Amino acid sequence: LTIRNSNLLAGYYDGALTYSIDHVRIIDSNFSGTNEYGAYFWHTSSDDNKNWTITNTTFTGGITASDYGMRASYLDDWNITNCTFNGGTFTGNYGYGANIAYINDSIIDSSIFVGGGTDRDRGLYVQYGDNLTIKNNWFEDSQNDYPAGEFYGVDNSNISNNTFTAPLTYAAGFNYYSSDNIFENNNLTSARGIYLQTYSADNNITNNHILSDTTYGIYMNNYATGNRIENNNITSYSYTIYLNSYC
Repeated sequence: LTIRNSNLLAGYYDGALTYSIDHVRIIDSNFSGTNEYGAYFWHTSSDDNKNWTITNTTFTGGITASDYGMRASYLDDWNITNCTFNGGTFTGNYGYGANIAYINDSIIDSSIFVGGGTDRDRGLYVQYGDNLTIKNNWFEDSQNDYPAGEFYGVDNSNISNNTFTAPLTYAAGFNYYSSDNIFENNNLTSARGIYLQTYSADNNITNNHILSDTTYGIYMNNYATGNRIENNNITSYSYTIYLNSYC
């Protein structure tokens, strides 16, 4: 399946909805959800979405609680390049730029992720991933207390040369057993820097520029053990590095 030079605007629900499709190409297109997701790429109980390429495409969420720019799950071998993901802006809603879950062996490159709601407005929220390359992107959280980029249960991945900005919260976060990742050469400008918690272990935090204007530069909690912090430039209003609970 190839979608090229197309505008997909939902009358009520999602700009597009798919279930377990392989070998998809989306190029130079726009997806908008009037009320819900800009696009919702889902799966059946037994099949993943394999071998997708999405290039030069914009996803914009709608105005209900399901207002992510894009939601996608169970993905293998995806390549997302030069895309923009805008969360919906309705008051009190989630507003994620994108929510991606159960993704393996994939690349996210040179794209923009902007959270838009006033509640949980992450730019990008990745839940359970392995062997990811996330590079040269812009992540922005404009409103509330969730990171601009959050990685939950993500392992063996390289997150590098990105910009994270979050004026009211953390710029980036590793949560729930996110381990053996490389986080390097990133620029973070935020209220609280980056956090590692809930058994997020053995990550390399290297050569980053971290500017925090309220509390923490790096916050580590809840058995976040074996992490290595090297050659970073950290400026913080209160604590450059804060360690707690068996780190």
